[in-house]
This record gives sequence, structure tokens and C-alpha cells, in this order.
Amino acid sequence: MGPFIIHKIQSTPISQLRNLGPSSAKILAKINVKTLQDLKNKSPIQCFAELRRLNNQPLSLNLLYAMLGAIENKHWTEYKKMKGELLIQLEGISELDNLFNKK
Repeated sequence: MGPFIIHKIQSTPISQLRNLGPSSAKILAKINVKTLQDLKNKSPIQCFAELRRLNNQPLSLNLLYAMLGAIENKHWTEYKKMKGELLIQLEGISELDNLFNKK
């Protein structure tokens, strides 16, 4: 792939990515994730953790699966089998947040 094609793919808006649409784009915009490159830079795990902190309601893990699938261009259900591993990673982020955000 030439540099133009790679740039175009990286700058693809969230709403145009596989598994994600306008609703996901609106949610991710709350943490300034608007393109595929933004999602890759932060990582789906970090994005989900940030959204969980911001949101007054619980988030579905399906959003996390969808973000992972969007990056790898796979269907979101392929990530459901990783639920345990993903929850451990989310817990680790939560523990780090608690450690560094103590006053």
C-alpha cells in the first residue's frame, strides 16, 4: 500500500469502521476518539476504561469487542471468547487509576 492509502485508512471516521456506527462514534467522541488512528493510539482497552469512568451507566462489553474488531477488521463476536483476559486488563487499568489518582 502506498502512503496515501495508509493515511486514508488511518483517518477513517469511527462511524465508517466495521462494527461501529454513528452511536459508537458519538460515545467515542466524548474521549476525543474520532478516527481509526485515534482508536489505535489510545487502544480499545484504554478507550473503554475512560468511557467507563465518564459514563453514569454501565457500558456493554460489546462496545469493547466492537472496537477491537474495528482495528483488526473482524466481526466483534470473535472477541467474546477473550472476555476473561479483557476484564483482567480493565481491572489492571482501574487499579492503576486508583493508585495514581489518590489524593
